[in-house]
Parts: sequence; structure tokens; C-alpha cells
Amino acid sequence: MKQDKFLLTIVIGIGVIALAVVALTLARRSTSYRTDETPEAIVHNYILAVQKKDYERAYALLADQPNKPDLETFQSDLLMNNSDIQRYVFRLETVDESSSTALVRVVQTQNSMIDSYRNDELARLTKTPDGWHLTQMPYPLWGWSWYQEPVKP
Repeated sequence: MKQDKFLLTIVIGIGVIALAVVALTLARRSTSYRTDETPEAIVHNYILAVQKKDYERAYALLADQPNKPDLETFQSDLLMNNSDIQRYVFRLETVDESSSTALVRVVQTQNSMIDSYRNDELARLTKTPDGWHLTQMPYPLWGWSWYQEPVKP
């Protein structure tokens, strides 16, 4: 009987920890778009649009440069990465901004019952007459082939 109470206490403790992790993850995700046009806001809005599967809105934030993917390729690549995207919590940190380019640190965190994973990457933006636009984001928010020169046979 004593062992049953001990085991039950452990199971309840694990359940409480799991619920706390889920609640923390959901609480840390911002669910509203930002209205300012800063590099951080563009990155935030892109991540949120991708998480909400609002691919047309996310696509509109990409820079119009050579070898930009078409909307269909963009959407297809992100759909393939969707399970990875949903596992991460994204947080934005420091910005290095000049008159025509900006770097925003994207901290990707994945927590599980067993371990935690953190990866710091950079989002790259370029400024055009229309405002800031993305030229690079970390995986899984970006396709490997986007903006790459096609391989010549």
C-alpha cells in the first residue's frame, strides 16, 4: 500500500510538470500581429503567420530578390516543416540594424519531459522603399533552396 501511494505521488508530480510545460509554452506564444514596421515586428509577424498557416501573409514579408520561391513552393516547404515549427517556441532578441540591412536573433527553444533544446539563429532583412523584408530565416521557418542560385548541369 505504501508503494502504491509513492507511485501515485510520482505520477501526479509528472502530470503537474507536463501541464506546467504546456501552459508555459502556450503562454509564451504571442497570438497577435504587431503593427509597427521594425525589423523585429516583421520577424514576429512572419513567425506568427507561419504558425497560423497564413502563408499568403508570411509570403508578403519576403524580399523580392532573384530566385525567390513562388507561393506554391513556399507553402509546400513550410507544410513539410510544420511538425517541427509547432514544436518550437520562438523568441526574438537583439537587433543589429543599419540603413539597409538588419539582423534579428531568433531563439528557438523546444522543451520536453526528457530534455530541452535551444538554438540561436539570425533572421536577415533588407530595407526597400516598401519597408523591411526577409531574406533569410532559420530552419524550420525557411526552405533550404529559397533565394539560392539554381544548380547548372
